[in-house]
Amino acid sequence: MPAAQPAEDSAAQPSVEINVDQNCMIVVQDRPEAAGSYSKPHLRPDPAICHLESVHRTQHLEENVDNGVILRTRVHVSEQTFVLNNISHDPVTFVVHQRVMHGWHIDSTPQPTELADGVAVFRVVAQPGEVIHLHVGQRR
Repeated sequence: MPAAQPAEDSAAQPSVEINVDQNCMIVVQDRPEAAGSYSKPHLRPDPAICHLESVHRTQHLEENVDNGVILRTRVHVSEQTFVLNNISHDPVTFVVHQRVMHGWHIDSTPQPTELADGVAVFRVVAQPGEVIHLHVGQRR
């Protein structure tokens, strides 16, 4: 089971993208309703393409020494693993949009390819039939 690898340069990127939100819901853009207009995108589950496993929220104490003083900090961690399955006959890029809670930061490998407006975006390429496990963690 391969771990997620960040997408390489855009020249080698597959043309098909599957956008997924933090709940593993697939963003579906309908076909044009009329010339030049599209209906609003909607979300739909498809566990054959994306599902979550290992969803955890934990907390623990971390200790550091600063000028001889022991500092203890309570750390909160929220993590989950996206299981992304390319069921097509062509390579696809999964674009995972993970909302980042206020005051939290992403603590994952790989790091997101972009982070804007409180959303971390992870781009991973999956070959035909490949299953990718993308672990996303946040901490504060």
